[in-house]
Amino acid sequence: MAIVKTHMKEADNVSFEAQIHHTDTMFSIKYFVNGNQVNSEEYPDKTAKFVESTAASWLAGINVLNG
Repeated sequence: MAIVKTHMKEADNVSFEAQIHHTDTMFSIKYFVNGNQVNSEEYPDKTAKFVESTAASWLAGINVLNG
């Protein structure tokens, strides 16, 4: 699984990172807070644009992670 893109943000001494990964069959996002993975999501039927938008929305506080 290769990292396609990484989105990062820092706020109030907390670092947030969303790593977008890609395989032959799907995209996925791994979410990190202060370097610790807090969640991951798989998107087998979505485009790169959709997955990048999802990662950016999480960093902007629009998407909330469940799980």
